[in-house]
Amino acid sequence: MSACQAQKERSAGPITDVPALEALLREVTDTEKDLLQIVTLKDSITASSTVEAQASLCQQVSKLQNHKRALDSSIRENLALLSEDSNQRAQQVEEEVSCVQTALKDLAENVGKLCEDTEVLPDISQLKQQWHTIQDCETRLTELAARVHDLQKTGESSATRETLPAGVIWTVDAVAKDVDSLRSISLRKKQDCAANTANMVRQIVSQLQTWSQTVQTETSSPSQAALNEGVWRQQTLREVLSEGDFLLNCLGTKETKKLEETASDALNGSSSALESFI
Repeated sequence: MSACQAQKERSAGPITDVPALEALLREVTDTEKDLLQIVTLKDSITASSTVEAQASLCQQVSKLQNHKRALDSSIRENLALLSEDSNQRAQQVEEEVSCVQTALKDLAENVGKLCEDTEVLPDISQLKQQWHTIQDCETRLTELAARVHDLQKTGESSATRETLPAGVIWTVDAVAKDVDSLRSISLRKKQDCAANTANMVRQIVSQLQTWSQTVQTETSSPSQAALNEGVWRQQTLREVLSEGDFLLNCLGTKETKKLEETASDALNGSSSALESFI
């Protein structure tokens, strides 16, 4: 009687743990075996008991049987509902994983097209666009990483660890590795973009310095075309320097200041060269 009372107390509230429900169901099954034994021994017990004791025993056995049937039915109903909830949870996780995988695929394609090896360095507008795209990719990666982290927490929780299919948990872990891999690729692309930007500025500065040296060492006056080239190279460098915020964000303060000083010297030198021929 006490065992069934304990089970009744435990079943008073909702049970949402599948293993706990299954264990309780096994205990109820054991109780049924005990009841069967009591029924089997009832004849030998009643032979040495009073009529009142026999009636009381039969009544208690009947109550135990009724309680056992009710408890058994309730447990099976809860198990069915919990199994349905678990299936829905697994489906939700699978759908979220699929969405993250699709987003990662699209993002990987965008990142892969950035800073491709070319013989000609991109111009300032192209580099600026690449930088903004990389920053956007980093933001999206951070968001995807947070979603994957939530999926991993769901898979690791005690409520879902026993109910999520192993394949789903494996897929979540694989997606987490894909996110880390794409982070590494994005970082390399960011470094490549910064390197290309610095090299582009150095190249423009070097070309302007070469022009200045060339026109100053010529014995005859430079042609109008040569002078126009000098003006054009100055304008190109000034356009690059006008993107100061981008250069600072991309290259950092130290590198940007160093390049700006070199560029300023080149502009001053070329201006002197132009003025000498006007």
